[in-house]
Amino acid sequence: MILGFKKRFEDGEPTNFKEKILAGEKIHSMREGDRWKAGYYIHMAYGVRTKDYVQFNWNINELTECKSTQNVFMTFLDKQLEITVQGKDLSKDEIELLIKNDGLTREQFIKWFFPKKAEIWSGQIIHWTNFKY
Repeated sequence: MILGFKKRFEDGEPTNFKEKILAGEKIHSMREGDRWKAGYYIHMAYGVRTKDYVQFNWNINELTECKSTQNVFMTFLDKQLEITVQGKDLSKDEIELLIKNDGLTREQFIKWFFPKKAEIWSGQIIHWTNFKY
């Protein structure tokens, strides 16, 4: 399945997701819904559904398989970020680790998942390493 990534944030700043993934700094990605399953082949790409489509994990074996998924539920209310993974509430340190492992700073993470300031978000963490929360 295609796992699409954006090249830029809303403000135009580069995401550098490709570089972070290839360097092992971004070790998972989160998506709404529950479409992903362990064992699925991953096509990491920029420009999905455009003429600029580029798959960047081609022939990099450690980046081509979904090793596992975890359900994630997040709230951001009154400037407080709370995250539950597989029914377990994450500590502040675990939340910061999740943000880092998703290739974002805390500020970028909040803007990405909660653009309207106070929201609820749920979906899956898609792992291409054996790491889990």
